[in-house]
Amino acid sequence: MKIAFWYAGGGALLAGTVLALLTTAGSPESLLLGHWKELAWEYEQDEQTPLVHRAEGWHFLPGQQLLLQRKGSIEKVRWRLAGRSNVLLLRYASGVTEHYNVTELRADKLVLNFETDIQARGVAKLTFTRLRVDRDAQGL
Repeated sequence: MKIAFWYAGGGALLAGTVLALLTTAGSPESLLLGHWKELAWEYEQDEQTPLVHRAEGWHFLPGQQLLLQRKGSIEKVRWRLAGRSNVLLLRYASGVTEHYNVTELRADKLVLNFETDIQARGVAKLTFTRLRVDRDAQGL
């Protein structure tokens, strides 16, 4: 009788711990929200590098809106995470879609790999850091 009580109590404790961890852990989408600054672009190949946008700041907003800040301009793009939240899709107003592999996503760091055709896979690696800025100061 005592053994059954300990097994039931241990099982309930384990289930409660797992549930608490799942409810407190942020989803990949919520981790992505915020203002990110590009730190580095690393290329595996110097030749035949595809031309991709170069934004100084990426501001992920709720509702799958992304503001790409360049010098003197801001472009609005739609974003979503696909797969097991390991693929970031960016869709421009022109209908062009860019695919990025999310290789690292933490509270303060984001690493994306630009995904192209099979011959040039993994050509560009983009590294970002999260900015903690006042929205009003940035005009966002």
